[in-house]
Amino acid sequence: MNDEFEAQALKPLMRPQPMPPSKVDIKRALAEGRRRERSRRLLAVAAVAVAVGATLIGVSAFAPDRRPPQIGDETPPSPTVVRTRNGCGVQRLPTPGGAPAVVGAVDPAGRYAVGTLDGDSGGEQGAGVVLLWTDGVLQPVAGAPLPYPHPAGVNAAGVVVGNSQGESTSVPWMLKDGTFTRLATPPDADTVSAEGINAAGDIIGTASWQDGSRATRARIVRWNVARPEQFAYVTTSPTIARASGVADDGTVFGRGMEPGHDPQPYVWRPDGTPRLLKRSGGKPAYGVTQIAGDWAIGYYEDGSTWFDQGVRWNLRTGEVRELGTFVPGGVDASGRMFGVVMRSIDDAPPALWTDGAVLEMPVLSDGQSAVVTSMSADGRTAVGWLSRSKNDPVLPVRWTC
Repeated sequence: MNDEFEAQALKPLMRPQPMPPSKVDIKRALAEGRRRERSRRLLAVAAVAVAVGATLIGVSAFAPDRRPPQIGDETPPSPTVVRTRNGCGVQRLPTPGGAPAVVGAVDPAGRYAVGTLDGDSGGEQGAGVVLLWTDGVLQPVAGAPLPYPHPAGVNAAGVVVGNSQGESTSVPWMLKDGTFTRLATPPDADTVSAEGINAAGDIIGTASWQDGSRATRARIVRWNVARPEQFAYVTTSPTIARASGVADDGTVFGRGMEPGHDPQPYVWRPDGTPRLLKRSGGKPAYGVTQIAGDWAIGYYEDGSTWFDQGVRWNLRTGEVRELGTFVPGGVDASGRMFGVVMRSIDDAPPALWTDGAVLEMPVLSDGQSAVVTSMSADGRTAVGWLSRSKNDPVLPVRWTC
């Protein structure tokens, strides 16, 4: 999941950002970008998640007072659920040396979760490391193609897809059985990113062509786990089409636009046929961040609030519902949503939405706000992170209901 925050993040919602210029201090630039994006995410919680184009998950950098934990340090044992509320529990996910980290995606079955160390907290040994949790147990995996990896999605077989960032380039990859494999890219594209993977092993992403800092054309690209050296284009319309992920039936979701116009939410059939989604009354939205069964969630901004607002569509019936102060980070196959309630920039507790009822979910300690990035298809597991303010370390967590 990886374009928008996910609401998802998301899953981070992130809007397309230009590639950093070459010959810059990439570590400092990425850390500053994470600080800015995390502050924005607390204003606009959305799924999934996740980065668009070649951007990384946006979160704040954290510089501890002591020596940063190293990947070789002893990893704390998998923690137990420490708090419950309304029948759901929250668990802090273990990290190398207890370092701050973010978790960006959970597979539809709720077993695997993926993330990365936050900012500079992993030290030099943290470069190129992806965090993979299986049933809450950590396995750090080193060897990503470039130093700054961003896992974007994981399927029920535990295959991870994502992107790594260097000084002037990014690389889409898949991680299978402990090995990273680069994905083939169109040789003339300026940026290529992987954004999601489904049960069949179809990997979806975006290739874009830019004029200066603006994309003039972007097409959705498909790979398969069995053939990472091959790619195929999915879309021809609209001119600029960006993926957020792919459903198990091959439906792609994300956003699209024509040059000079605002983005709008789209889903594409496996053959590339586009379907434009609207809010009630035909009003525009910006993007789709997650699909489960007949349900899709996304986000919009109409100037009436200080945060990007959430919306849910029923793809079968055409029903659309705007969600007020509840901003979803994930949806399950029954239409339930896990997200946050936007009370203020420093007060955004996690919550579960069911048939219009919003139940507040547990946090690790009182006063924490949440970012929810992904939810399993059965609604029993959600992932994200907690913090008390934008300058605090972020704590990766898993909710179980």
